[in-house]
Amino acid sequence: MCPPMMQPGGVGPGREEVGTSVPPMSSNGSSIYHQGWFLDAATDGRWGEARVIEGGNVVGRLPYALETCAGFSVSRMPSLIRTLGPEIPALTGKSATILRRRLAITHALIDQLPGVADFYQVFDPRVTDAVAFMQRGFGVSLGYSFWIERGQTEAQLLDAMTAEPRRHLRKAAGQFSIVPLHDISEFCRFYDANLGGDNNNFHGSERMRRLLAAVTDHKTGMLLGARTAQGALVATIGILWDDVAVRNYVGSRQAGVSNASILLLWEAMRIACEKGLAFDFDGATSPGMFEYLWSLGGTLVMRLRVRRSTLAFRAARACAGIVGKKHYFDGMARSTTRRRNAQ
Repeated sequence: MCPPMMQPGGVGPGREEVGTSVPPMSSNGSSIYHQGWFLDAATDGRWGEARVIEGGNVVGRLPYALETCAGFSVSRMPSLIRTLGPEIPALTGKSATILRRRLAITHALIDQLPGVADFYQVFDPRVTDAVAFMQRGFGVSLGYSFWIERGQTEAQLLDAMTAEPRRHLRKAAGQFSIVPLHDISEFCRFYDANLGGDNNNFHGSERMRRLLAAVTDHKTGMLLGARTAQGALVATIGILWDDVAVRNYVGSRQAGVSNASILLLWEAMRIACEKGLAFDFDGATSPGMFEYLWSLGGTLVMRLRVRRSTLAFRAARACAGIVGKKHYFDGMARSTTRRRNAQ
């Protein structure tokens, strides 16, 4: 069982007080990664939030994680959270008025951020500009993901795929059966085993178990497994959902097993269809992953990334690079690489 998680109104180690009720920040719904209970579980309670309130209403919020890196206080993307960024409700009025309001709200959020040595976030794809961050001295770069818009039928999904994944899908359907996995510990043991043991789980095995238990308790996701005709588990996937999308989240497969992963992805896509939601494939972090997700019929979407570091942090990172220790300052990047290797 997952231990009781701190409610969003509580105060955890190294985090600020967070309000007890957070309304959706846009008419399109709020991402699961922005929810207080999810942030609690994914960061062990080490997060805070900038917030702008006008007339008693929350008009902007920006959650952020808190940790220590090589003696520096930093705020970066936890390995169990894919996207963050500012949440601002849909605004009305003329284009110039809307832009001015968004900039003012975002500036107010940025000005509340803690004075960390390194701040890095990847934004939800629905955040389409980072002008306010540039104006506050942040560097801005781009990442990419693939996305299927809501309202698609299964026939349309299949038609959007190229011939090769359809062929692999047909083959996999004859080799494996897809079943729900109700045992979170079994899912996590399988994940750890394919990484060579729980010490290699960069998420932290216990943290991942607690998070998946919290997802199950909140009924915002499920675990699926691919089994052979003999009942052997050969691949897994964990998916999340919110008001916006069903999201490919975490998974693993046995070495040498092919086709099972695409069958699991297909089942996740079907669930998105049934729920009338979009489907988020998650980030395309390598040329091979880009080509694979493209072949499945997804639409390319941008993920803005912002970063601001102090001179002292940049100098220490540069010195660490000289002696081959730069990875101590790049925990976020290494986690992304190893997560991909697990899938």
